[in-house]
Amino acid sequence: MKKISCSHLKLEGDDLLLLLISMLSVFSIWPLVYFWTYDSLAGGNDVFNVYLSYKMSQDHGGTLLSLFYLPSILGGASALPMSNMNEIFIKLGLDPLWGTNLQIFLPQVFFGYIATRMAYDLHLLLRPKQPFPNIHAKNYIFSTNYSHVLLLIGVTLFFAFNPILGVRSINGHQNLIWGSLMLVSFLALALAFCNKRLTITLMITTLFSFSIVFLSGQQQMSAYTLVFGLPILFAFLLGINFSFKKKVLSLLFATLIGLLAIALTADYWVNYLIRILSDETWRGLSTLTSENFIYSYTTATANDWISSLFLGHNVYPSPRAYGFLHETNYPLGPIIIFSLLGILYRPTRTISWGILVSGVMSILFSSRFDLFVTPLIKTFPFLSLFRVPARSFMIFALMQSIVAISILLATYQAERIKFITTGVLSLSLFIILSSTLPREILIWLLALPLIVVIGKNLLPWKIFAFADRLPLAISTSAIPIALVFLLGMGNIMAIKDRLYKFTSSPQLFDSLAKTQEKIQADLPLLKNPFNRAILTFEHPIFLFNTPSIMNISSINGTFIASKRFVTLLSVLRGVEIPPSEIYFKIFPEDPAYDALTYLYNVKYLLSLKDHTLLYQENNTTHIWAVDKAIITPDWNTLAQQLKKASKGKNKQIYKKAFILAEDLEKSPYKSKLAIKTPPSQCSTAAFSEFRQQSNSFAIDSDFKQNSGDCLTIISTNYSKSLQVFIYDQENKKNLLPTIPINGALLGMIVPSNTKKIVITPTFYNISDLRQNL
Repeated sequence: MKKISCSHLKLEGDDLLLLLISMLSVFSIWPLVYFWTYDSLAGGNDVFNVYLSYKMSQDHGGTLLSLFYLPSILGGASALPMSNMNEIFIKLGLDPLWGTNLQIFLPQVFFGYIATRMAYDLHLLLRPKQPFPNIHAKNYIFSTNYSHVLLLIGVTLFFAFNPILGVRSINGHQNLIWGSLMLVSFLALALAFCNKRLTITLMITTLFSFSIVFLSGQQQMSAYTLVFGLPILFAFLLGINFSFKKKVLSLLFATLIGLLAIALTADYWVNYLIRILSDETWRGLSTLTSENFIYSYTTATANDWISSLFLGHNVYPSPRAYGFLHETNYPLGPIIIFSLLGILYRPTRTISWGILVSGVMSILFSSRFDLFVTPLIKTFPFLSLFRVPARSFMIFALMQSIVAISILLATYQAERIKFITTGVLSLSLFIILSSTLPREILIWLLALPLIVVIGKNLLPWKIFAFADRLPLAISTSAIPIALVFLLGMGNIMAIKDRLYKFTSSPQLFDSLAKTQEKIQADLPLLKNPFNRAILTFEHPIFLFNTPSIMNISSINGTFIASKRFVTLLSVLRGVEIPPSEIYFKIFPEDPAYDALTYLYNVKYLLSLKDHTLLYQENNTTHIWAVDKAIITPDWNTLAQQLKKASKGKNKQIYKKAFILAEDLEKSPYKSKLAIKTPPSQCSTAAFSEFRQQSNSFAIDSDFKQNSGDCLTIISTNYSKSLQVFIYDQENKKNLLPTIPINGALLGMIVPSNTKKIVITPTFYNISDLRQNL
């Protein structure tokens, strides 16, 4: 048996300590500099949706697939894209507040560690004969050289508080962040493999990073990594100073870790992929194929790119509304100058060119430069599936910062410098206390001469001769430390400039807690997810999603809706709904209100007046059998028929079913429903309330003896993922085919001897398949 060498154990210990430093950096800066407290939410904007997703996961069993289909949201929809790390934290017993906050902090911790590790491994290739002089390559944390450790702490701070990631994190875009780390994790593994510096810590953290990408359903950043990461991967193969065979093997090894992540998360991503590739989702991949969709939210402008050069959010004021800035502003600061140094410096020239090509591609794509965009989309048509193209710039920004730090490390000369700590702390304190504009000016004024000196050390050109005359009262070895702390503090404060006001735990829900208690006491029918309510009031934080945070079923909310639901809403309104729409609000004045009230069993209209709960009860039901089926040619005709059937004293909406001709054509019931039959007595059938059984819903039925088989409708959106089982009087179980009724609802023909109907959301369980194999 091969023994583990002391150097390997030392390297493992170094990596664990580096991960610990990254963790301590994040969890100390937030309370000490940002004044965040443990009982408050650390972000705003879509962070509230992350919080809501966590609470919903907790309320529905705590597993990723428990949100696969919920009748309580938008008449029946999936909340899968919002799941992410919920299941892990719920199993650990974390409440929604901490479960959400950790999803803000952890990407910072992981990028701080993985990026520092990658920058160090890349630095070894820049100066392979003298990595960190006087310090062994495998011993870079446990060193007696104080300034060396200080430098690495500064590097970790710089990466952990990268403002491009940090700003997106406090806006609730964790999925984008994990997706943007794919290439970083991949190349970190490859470089460690080439340098023979692989550790269990690095493999586990990168495996975790890959796994979260697949748990997040982050197809956008995966697609961008594939396209805009290609120049970087080619540059890696051409420019890194190892044999081609070794570089290919390193990429294969990194791919193997990625495949392992895919295998571990297969239960989730297989079901998620099936759902988004189907034609059932309003924003699924099969429905979004227009170049106009790419630019339907934002198109990058010259102002966006100029403002992104600075760390401060208002140094170069953007004309955009503040709510768009987290999608259009990518704070870089002086670190961008290293992109030029990287191209001039021979050891990093090839990979820097690859990164620069990726950045230029992203700028042209984001700015809608048609001469470039049109052939790019023809080559990679899947790019037309995603909006906010400027997100592709994150790949360039993260990679160039890693190469920049590796260049900075390559200029470091280890010495014992007694005054470094005092100087660094004084500088950091000054930057923290400065307002945005003076701080920005200070950072650039101090960074530029330091960068010039580094350029002189790397490139002994005559153009840098003036650097010797710069009045820098610090030694050459202190310059990398001073610069990395300067840039790190700038990053920390760039995030602080953009922080939302922290929301305390009571603010998140206490304002409506009494109202929820009143609703639960007075309206027990709302415990059934098929009984819905429309609220005319909103929580000041959760807005559209007020029903969901109060655990009330509704047709209002902010989720990825059923395509049939949105199409029905559109034709009832007579207004086209854009494919990017995710906010749905339906009130009594809406042209679609009457029909949707009956179709989706909106039992109550709730309102608040002077803190008093008022409600109007509607005569609706959750399941009904009809006497007559009417075949209708198209959606517009269907809308007119439903509006007519839902009005007047003798409403016909619960006696007639309207079936689109295209749905009938694909249905196993085609032969039965195509034949005109005299009206039945099915509308007299009786049904009990739904009883929830785990993720299934059961209902008892009672049909008249002479009613025959009845076309039955359930007030939830049709989905191929819903299976309906029936039990007859002898308790025999049978699977029943389903058909879309009234355009969007779940329908089936139920035999008259049916005793019980059970609806079950189904999904592929890869874990069971693995066990069977």
